[in-house]
Amino acid sequence: MPRVRDTPMLRILMLSWEYPPVVHGGLGRHVAALAAALVELGHEVTVVAPGATGLNGTGLNGTALNGTGLNGTGLNGGPDADADARADSGMAHVTVLHPDPVDPIVPLAVGDLHGHVATLGAALARTALQAGNDAAAAGRPFDVLSAHDWVVAQAAVTVSTGLRLPLVATLHATEAGRHQGWLPGDLSRSIHATEGWLTAAATRTVVCSESMRRDVQRLFALSHDRVEVVPNGVDLARWPSGPAVSAREPLVVFAGRLEYEKGVQVLLRTVARLRRRVPGVRVVIAGTGTYEAELRTLATKLRLGRAVRFAGRLGDDGLADLYRSAAAVAVPSIYEPFGLVALEAAACGAPLVVTETGGLAEFADGGRTALAVAPDDVAALADGLTSVLLDPDLADKLATSAREAVDAHGWRSVAHRTAEIYAEVVAHPQATRFSPPLPPKDANLLR
Repeated sequence: MPRVRDTPMLRILMLSWEYPPVVHGGLGRHVAALAAALVELGHEVTVVAPGATGLNGTGLNGTALNGTGLNGTGLNGGPDADADARADSGMAHVTVLHPDPVDPIVPLAVGDLHGHVATLGAALARTALQAGNDAAAAGRPFDVLSAHDWVVAQAAVTVSTGLRLPLVATLHATEAGRHQGWLPGDLSRSIHATEGWLTAAATRTVVCSESMRRDVQRLFALSHDRVEVVPNGVDLARWPSGPAVSAREPLVVFAGRLEYEKGVQVLLRTVARLRRRVPGVRVVIAGTGTYEAELRTLATKLRLGRAVRFAGRLGDDGLADLYRSAAAVAVPSIYEPFGLVALEAAACGAPLVVTETGGLAEFADGGRTALAVAPDDVAALADGLTSVLLDPDLADKLATSAREAVDAHGWRSVAHRTAEIYAEVVAHPQATRFSPPLPPKDANLLR
């Protein structure tokens, strides 16, 4: 297989708390696609992640943990309906290892998040250490350890130390960011501290946008050269473009986790205005989450009736069909490190209305690829959606520009840049241990 130019072949050990066939959303899909793309570039990748049996036993599937990092990455909770097909096709050469199903892990269902994360981390660490020792004994030791998000922090530091591997941490979101700079309670403070501990131990921390880079540097007192930006990727073959926007019905689509920070409540409050302005407009909300009951209650209170449909959890094929039918896809997030949904919808040729926050604002590119509006602003979101729904020329221009921009987000490009970071860390390992700053109580960390 071809290798990345000027990047040596690397043996990469990855840690993740989700991976097909168990995919809760963005993180699991990201790790799977990145691992496969790295293999296609000629690298060897071994992923250590919980298996389906282990996760079902811990109670992670469908767990309601509003506002914590376990809900911080994911379209919907539970195993991905399309994951088996992907595993059989694009990920055949990625080595995937799971902890022994009998390895004692505190069930999350009992409400002990710290106990669950600690015992899950120990199980992942035991599996990864064994893999590393076996690889070294065979004369093929790993070169670098890649860890995805705070849940695997304990395992990452243990494995990095035990195998003497440089550590690259990827943060897919931050706890402070999810709460607009606040840490509401001891659990949030604990998650934030763990994120700081992980980034302190890592030679490099990878994030998905310049906005998140600034946040991570500020939150964890990291120098600029220790934080790298690698945007999220999208498989263009899996998200084919749909019919011309002018041929689509006035359908507005939201897809994502139903959590407060995703801003669905703002979208629901726009519907009455949209109905007065756009005859026949409908809104479809695809996803599940801990905020779903409140959103359904709000829709009833607002008497939205058949104008709004909650579609539940959809696999990739169902989402692609929805995007390809949409006259507009709304991404009304109050907090969004990047916005994988925006890439997928753009690939399908859907015009985007997004909020000016985090990576969404960067992707909007000053209004070239998406119409950007103020976050948490019902009037602004309603005006933006109205403009796209009633102005075919604007909608077509946005969809065309976004589809062109998405070409730069192919997984091969993402893997290429990630491999360069791994190679830099392998060539120039650095001592990284220091004590991350303790956050003050009752203070906004991002203001």
